Amino acid sequence: VRLSDYEGKAVLIFFWATWCQYCEMEMPEVQKVYQAYKNQGFVVLAVDVGESAGKARKYRDKHSLTFPILNDDGSDVSSKYRVTGFPTHFFINPSGVISSVNVGTLSYAGLNTRVRSMLNLSP
Repeated sequence: VRLSDYEGKAVLIFFWATWCQYCEMEMPEVQKVYQAYKNQGFVVLAVDVGESAGKARKYRDKHSLTFPILNDDGSDVSSKYRVTGFPTHFFINPSGVISSVNVGTLSYAGLNTRVRSMLNLSP
């Protein structure tokens, strides 16, 4: 997967791991935001760091997640993005510019505000 594949879309790159309790708490909120805005050009790329693809797929199926789950078992991608904790969010606007980065849990309201801003939707 290349970020350039999503040119013109608002993208959340969400770095997480199945063992992360904060990621576990936030995952339903990410799913809700994705469902709310996917038809308006919003994409979630959830990058599971340091684990097998099989483990990530099991997690996805158990939690009925419908956005793409990507595998970074060697932590190569997370290293390039300089991820230091989980969860980490990179919000990338439709022009391909990182509009914000957040390390730590975000509520639905926090996610929703950032996504609406990237999509130029009124508050």
